[in-house]
Amino acid sequence: MTAKVYDRRSMPAELAAQGPVVIESLESTILVPPDWRACMSDDGFVVLTRGKGAFVRGSVHAPRCTTD
Repeated sequence: MTAKVYDRRSMPAELAAQGPVVIESLESTILVPPDWRACMSDDGFVVLTRGKGAFVRGSVHAPRCTTD
């Protein structure tokens, strides 16, 4: 399985990525499995949601990354 690797410090707000993805930071590593997606919220949190939704493999800019 191939996964895209992101540096969390470089991820802009509202960036969404469909798993499999690895998000690296100084204090942790987030593994996003297939059928999950990660989105960087405006306030710097990585929000994980299950399901592919409207996203395609790789990264896209989401219309809105929310925690609801």
